[in-house]
Amino acid sequence: MKMKKFLSFVSFATILSLVLSAFAKPYTEILRFKTTQQIAPRTYYEKYELLTDEGFVDINCIKLDLIDGGFDFDVIKSSVANTGDFVYNMVYNQIDKNPVAAINANFFYTNTKTDYNKIWPIGISVSGGKILSSPSNKQNSFPAFVYTNSNEILFDYINGLSYKLVNIDSGYEFKIAHINKFTGDLTYPILFTGDYVQKTIGNKYKGIVEIIIKDGIITDIREEAPAVALDKSEYLLAATGNYAKNLKTNFKVGDKVSLKIDLSIPLEKIKAAASGNTFLLKDGKIPTFTHEIAGRHPRSAIGIDKSGRYLYLVAVDGRNGKSIGLSQGELAMFLQSIGVWTAINLDGGYSTQLIAKDNDGNLKAFYNTGETRKVFDSIAAFYKYRDDKIATFYIDCPDKVFAGEEYPIKVFAKDRFYNTITYDAVYLKVYQDAYEIDIKDGIFTPYKDGVVTISCVYEDVYQKALAQKKISVYKPEILATSKKQLYLLPGEFAALRFYIKDKVGHFKEIDPRKVQAEKNPAFEFKDGVFRAKSNFRGFVTFTYKDLKCSIPVGIGQTTQLLRSFDYLALSWPKGVSMFLSSKNKTQGKYSNKIYFSISSTKGKSFKLDFKTPVDLTNISKISFDLCAKNVKVYLGFKMLNGTQKEVEIAQLKSDNFKSYSLNVESYKTLDYILLIPQKTQGYIWIDNLTGDIVNTPPVESINQYVAKFDEKLAKSSVIFLTKSFESLPSDIKKKVESNLGSYLKCYSLEKDNPPYEKNEKFNIVFLRTKSGSILDFSFYQWIRIKNLSAEKKPLIVVLDIPFESLRQDEKDILIRLLKSRKAPSMIICPTSDYTRVERYDTLYIGYASSNNLLVKSSTKSINLACDVEKGYIYLARGY
Repeated sequence: MKMKKFLSFVSFATILSLVLSAFAKPYTEILRFKTTQQIAPRTYYEKYELLTDEGFVDINCIKLDLIDGGFDFDVIKSSVANTGDFVYNMVYNQIDKNPVAAINANFFYTNTKTDYNKIWPIGISVSGGKILSSPSNKQNSFPAFVYTNSNEILFDYINGLSYKLVNIDSGYEFKIAHINKFTGDLTYPILFTGDYVQKTIGNKYKGIVEIIIKDGIITDIREEAPAVALDKSEYLLAATGNYAKNLKTNFKVGDKVSLKIDLSIPLEKIKAAASGNTFLLKDGKIPTFTHEIAGRHPRSAIGIDKSGRYLYLVAVDGRNGKSIGLSQGELAMFLQSIGVWTAINLDGGYSTQLIAKDNDGNLKAFYNTGETRKVFDSIAAFYKYRDDKIATFYIDCPDKVFAGEEYPIKVFAKDRFYNTITYDAVYLKVYQDAYEIDIKDGIFTPYKDGVVTISCVYEDVYQKALAQKKISVYKPEILATSKKQLYLLPGEFAALRFYIKDKVGHFKEIDPRKVQAEKNPAFEFKDGVFRAKSNFRGFVTFTYKDLKCSIPVGIGQTTQLLRSFDYLALSWPKGVSMFLSSKNKTQGKYSNKIYFSISSTKGKSFKLDFKTPVDLTNISKISFDLCAKNVKVYLGFKMLNGTQKEVEIAQLKSDNFKSYSLNVESYKTLDYILLIPQKTQGYIWIDNLTGDIVNTPPVESINQYVAKFDEKLAKSSVIFLTKSFESLPSDIKKKVESNLGSYLKCYSLEKDNPPYEKNEKFNIVFLRTKSGSILDFSFYQWIRIKNLSAEKKPLIVVLDIPFESLRQDEKDILIRLLKSRKAPSMIICPTSDYTRVERYDTLYIGYASSNNLLVKSSTKSINLACDVEKGYIYLARGY
């Protein structure tokens, strides 16, 4: 996290050291997933995904194996050091030195008082044996990563003892306050290096004296002179006041001088160094932090294990919508848990950047912080060894594919150190099992299902190499759509996504432009978009290669439900009158104005009853025009279960008609209008009631296996009653309920259920979210999942959101957790489509329809039954 406020450099370190550890208690880790992949010579990418009681944490580790001494290290910077840059650019500029990984390093200031140097680090920075920034003035405060000229890695404090310009002829020593740390204040003398700034300060400060040094000789002494350019081999010493007078008195052009830089670790022993703000671990233990940035943020760290064999570059994701980041203490505990012995905390927040070579030999970002900012320096690893002889190949292609589909494939040659090297493709042959394939377009097509071996054989005059990769090839057996049913009005459209699947739930999304639909004047399908044109109810068949799928589609219409509100449609109590106004003619309205006059408004309300309730079967939305004066208006509906519900019509206008729309999918009929007078006289005028008639898709004709409750249904079943069951007539419900007692357990998905239950033959957990993500699960919910998953009993997980609506990474977390169990696992969840059963990566998932339109247009009830012994989910008939 970049530290922005500046009082003075001396006071800053004092203030920073007083920052307290004011953050919440450390997280409790619930689950941890780890993946490892070699990406470069002796270089491994380890990805950790942590599920905690505070949320998800993603942590990226580049692990360097130092066993063969093959790595060289340096601290690298921007081509113009005092402007800063992104780590990727810093590494790319060193590409000829074979960089394999780099991580951002120093905390830094962004200068607001001068544009002479825009950025400067708080701690020490040494690059290629040259000092870029002197250490902090506060002793033993900012520990550093140090790489010595004897190829030794240290983590230690580097304290600045003194910095002097020595006149060799006279012996005079001039004390320097800082090296390349310039706040815009020249109260104390500052030394600048030519690879840090590109020019002198110039005449911006009264009495300024600038000395330019090259090759140990003073080449120029400038007093309040305009700025001139510096080359990278030159030094600039700038001072004002008495310090400037001392410079003029004791130095002249042509003098031989030397820079005397005394550090607690001698500079001549250091090849590279960069500071963090505290030790996170020291000799395997978490020390008291010298500085701390409170709260959870993206983080960067560098550390080494106890044996000194493995060096870790660590980037914690945060501020990206998923990963919550870590506090310093949490980061220390995590590093301790993966075997790091000593580590320091580097700059974090939007400074966090971890770059490494991927298997294709290209640089890649191994972090996700949402935003990234320029930093001062970074610690980079370079691999020394290469022989440019092909030893093996890295085959870059998916390891789970479908037969007959096209997939990208690339082949990268590796030398014996795993450097990516170039090769002549003429001598490379690629085989799929025993059949040679052409990959010059970067595409291959698996020809059969099962396990297939991709082989690379390379042979030229000088060398031979062979590499193989086994991939799982699935048989495409099912074509599926993202929407299981469609109901639209003419002119409306829906974008569809398509998938091919095998029977155990492996899937691949396909290009919707390659899918065709049957021709029909009622609709049009092109490039994955289904457009409704006219009235239609039936199945629409989509085709992809030799696969077909049919989904139920209904295209409805908007119709007039009630043209006029008058004495023929309504009955009303005494004190209410109706009359036809001349205003009707001017506005084209057909209804009567309904006028009331009462003596008092206290406790007064009355209904205008429809003589025949308005039937809302197959109606998704109603629209009407309304104006009213001095009255609150409610529409009285009958719900699907027979209860009444009154809905207020808000923001009424009295001067003119306003159009209103209401969703009525969960209502059976419109029975009355309720009026609550706000004054003793007023009126309501309502007109032109229309309804969107949905041609409900013919889901009852979908070919699904449905077993009756009293036969062909395993007695080891757990029953889940859907919304359609609750809407059945009471006599049918009683008949069905009499059969339910013969099964293990029965739950209604429309009623409150306990958070979890443990039974003799199975466990069940009901999970609740707030915003449609499993990130909303509470700590206690995750602990229940973890504990119940550990038991060797079947587990049913009931979600309150559709599984299909989860993000892919959320699906993967649930599936990995449930598939790791030794007992059957099943998922039950709601859907706005029809009740059905699907498989996802070998797990059964039961979708229970919560669609009100389907419920009120059907007299049947399809429910879900989990056979906990076999791990299957069935459909069960409830009528």
